[in-house]
Amino acid sequence: MELPLPPSDDRLNVAKLVKEPTFAAALEDANIMLAMKQGDHDALLVQIAEYEQSFIEHLGDDYEGNNCIIEGVVSVTDENDVVTGDKVSVHTDDANFLSVTANTLDGSLQIVFMFQGVESINPTTGDVIPGGIWYAKPEDLTTFELFTEDPLTLLDAIHAFSSDIYDEVSTAEFLTLPWEVQRRQLEQKARGFYDLLAHNLEEDERELEVESPRFIVRFKDMPLPLEDCITSQMDTDLSQWIKPRGEFVNVVFPELEGRTEPIRTIKDFPYSHGVPCLVLVDQTTGAEFTIAADDIGSMVFGESLDFDEAQ
Repeated sequence: MELPLPPSDDRLNVAKLVKEPTFAAALEDANIMLAMKQGDHDALLVQIAEYEQSFIEHLGDDYEGNNCIIEGVVSVTDENDVVTGDKVSVHTDDANFLSVTANTLDGSLQIVFMFQGVESINPTTGDVIPGGIWYAKPEDLTTFELFTEDPLTLLDAIHAFSSDIYDEVSTAEFLTLPWEVQRRQLEQKARGFYDLLAHNLEEDERELEVESPRFIVRFKDMPLPLEDCITSQMDTDLSQWIKPRGEFVNVVFPELEGRTEPIRTIKDFPYSHGVPCLVLVDQTTGAEFTIAADDIGSMVFGESLDFDEAQ
């Protein structure tokens, strides 16, 4: 399961835009001028700068650094960002648009798009696509969509999916199902939620620290009823909050534990309130934290954490 992309209203279809008559004519003129001025370095720089500014005006804003979706053929570079001559087919929503510039591709200096690419595997051929700087001629991209708004973060996605699941489990249709059907559906939703996070977290990012007004904390050698393990920080100054941290290991609905009766009201979810909960395990203390997804106000993971200092 992938993170949801921004809606189409928050994307700019550049591949379509460059084919419009005005834009296409400007591109053709720019390439002709570059060919005429190849021996004049200063004139070339001016021409490139003018075309980049013209491109920004056509787009309506400067989207340098924005994420984008691209599909087509790109020219890759070596460790010094020099074009190697190798071309690869890409289809990714994880590239960053850097600029419009000029470079020599296929033996001629021409206006090209410049991207920061991420190493990946071509899903069709299985070939490794090297990361680094990519260059592409406008006509070589069948898809080029710029995100005009920031794409959803992982935390945005967590909140969005937890809201969707709450909407589903609070319906009369779900609340009237037999218990075994409810249990199976909730376990499937928890597994899907886990897969979303696991897919979008690298192995070295599984260590999380979250900020939440309440959480469940348990220790294996101290079994206690669920209601006795809930910690609320709602009346505590934010600066004094405890931030659960540990290895992300599971997603659960804690109310399923030991339950045999059907759920007939959202109040039957006294802790989770009908949303999935992340489970973090502190390997040092043995503490197991369970945090409702919609309660998470912030999240830090991976190399951003200093566990030695924090513990």
